[in-house]
Amino acid sequence: MKKHFDYFVRSWIDFIFLRPLPGMRLIKWGVTLILATFAGFALTVGIPTENGRIDVSFDSGAGIPAFALALVLTLASLMIIGGALWLFVDLRRESRKQVIAIELRGLRDMSGQPLISAVPTGIMNRRVSLLLDIRQGADGVLLSPEQALARLESLPHMIHQNSTGRDRRDLTVVAGGMAAVPFAFLMGVLLDDEGRVTLLDWNRAQECWRRLDEPDDGERLVLTGLETVGDASEVVVAVSVSYPEDRVAIAHRFPGLPVIRLGLPAPTIDHHWSAAKQAAWAQQFFDLARQLCATNVRQVHLVLVAPTSVVISFGRSYDKRNLPALTVYQYENGSPATYPWGIKMPVANAPGATLVRS
Repeated sequence: MKKHFDYFVRSWIDFIFLRPLPGMRLIKWGVTLILATFAGFALTVGIPTENGRIDVSFDSGAGIPAFALALVLTLASLMIIGGALWLFVDLRRESRKQVIAIELRGLRDMSGQPLISAVPTGIMNRRVSLLLDIRQGADGVLLSPEQALARLESLPHMIHQNSTGRDRRDLTVVAGGMAAVPFAFLMGVLLDDEGRVTLLDWNRAQECWRRLDEPDDGERLVLTGLETVGDASEVVVAVSVSYPEDRVAIAHRFPGLPVIRLGLPAPTIDHHWSAAKQAAWAQQFFDLARQLCATNVRQVHLVLVAPTSVVISFGRSYDKRNLPALTVYQYENGSPATYPWGIKMPVANAPGATLVRS
């Protein structure tokens, strides 16, 4: 409770004193004018005219005529009252706004910094935390992906419950998480209709949530293997951003299928902190899927090795209606079945997400 109270107080302080609010400026000017009038001050204002500059001087220390004092106090009072009304309108407007912080927890069985605590406090929006905890007690392993899938599919309903009656312009969605790739991708698919979404990602080195605020350095994914598609109705798309894909495991799980590769020449875990670069990567992924529409491909098997924010971005970019059917697979190194299960995404007119086991 104390943590929430401290957060509330900090947010109000930021809102009132750190933001450049016009109403607050008027109040400050009005108070300053009253204090200066009674404390004594000298003021000279130069007014340019066609015949030269005219200087108008005022010295409160030399004595203020009654009518001038009344005029100054009236003006200062009007500034304070007007500023207070302006500030009240701003507060009413801000109170209608809402931030929904969606956090997906599905990997490590740990209690870290909540995502909502990383939302900037620069604006006094009402904050709602939607925690999708699909962990099942076994660290790093999902004992029942079916139960986790059912939990995640409730996300649109949860968002609807917390945004009913609000103008979409007053709603901000912030999302992030640590979960198996198929669930992170599905989260992106489910967030596709929520307008603008701000993604955060977990910085493992600093153990905190981090914004994607670095500039775009122009690094792009490289596409290979598209020429191998031919007249195939199913293909594998292997995306490698953080680590190289396991080519032996892919060949064993999808024998005989053409493999299209989209990835960085030198995959790394720390080159994804730019929202603009992620958007460009997601556009490359979408363009590849769109190119497949011109072939006989009706089913894409996606093997994706990337940070969670990139996976969510790719999920949001995949058109639900016009692109081929898509199944995203979970990679488990060292297990008898390296790709033991996947999720068939609710795209290409599929009524809902479906768990697929190898």
